[in-house]
Amino acid sequence: KTGGIPFGIKLFLKSLYEANLVHPRFNSWDWDIEKIASCNMAGSIVDLVIENIRLLSPECQKALSFAAVVGHTFQVNVLSFLLDKNLSDTCSTLWRAVQANLIYPTTSKCLRLQPLVWTKEIVPVSEQEYEDLKEYLIFCFAHDRIQTAAYQLLSTSETQAAHIKLASYIEHSTTEVMERVMHLNLAQGAMSIGELKELVSLNITAANEAISKMAYNQALDFVYAGESCISRVRHKISSTLRFELNMVKISAYFLLLRFDDVKDTVKSIIRTTPDLTEDQEY
Repeated sequence: KTGGIPFGIKLFLKSLYEANLVHPRFNSWDWDIEKIASCNMAGSIVDLVIENIRLLSPECQKALSFAAVVGHTFQVNVLSFLLDKNLSDTCSTLWRAVQANLIYPTTSKCLRLQPLVWTKEIVPVSEQEYEDLKEYLIFCFAHDRIQTAAYQLLSTSETQAAHIKLASYIEHSTTEVMERVMHLNLAQGAMSIGELKELVSLNITAANEAISKMAYNQALDFVYAGESCISRVRHKISSTLRFELNMVKISAYFLLLRFDDVKDTVKSIIRTTPDLTEDQEY
């Protein structure tokens, strides 16, 4: 069940204890292996984590799920934007997940806003104090399987809507293209033909930016995502746009020393683009 992963083993044993299937004794533990084998325990680590997350309030579950969309490490102000909540309400919700050891704050300044967890009281803090510290309000999932489990609690439509909304936030708050396009690529299924056409161009831009940063494999990921957009709109993409995407693909293959792939891509361009211009042929 756990694959030998320490986090999974700890979680599995905790679940057995809470189900009263293991019992502490003086200097030892007792258990009934037949009962454990026959009990309806979750089938994987992610399933175990999902069961633990479902013990939290619906509000906290939603916050964790949207945090998983943002990433393994996430800023509270970004999560607040996705949840349409203020910083204080979002932080108060997240501390319940901190208590459950699902996430943890990454900066010491977060602790200034920590509620009295042992008495389960919330310390009154002004919204302005949250605003003053918002750049330090950063949390991280305790394990990547927790992020995976929280992400899976969202439906496909909820996930796609969250990625589109997050891409919009990135567009208006930073000049970072690659991160924005990565989120848009995860929401292709919710896009119109016009939006998919625009996304092909954005993937070309992101791929070129990745090449400039010597992230050649990531550049190919953007190329493949662009090709996925084209497959969705079929013949409604111009040959020029297809050609530009293929040229970026050739560049990435060449820089990765994948020369056979370069040759195959060139042959494919010649075969599928009968109206090549003189410059394109060159």
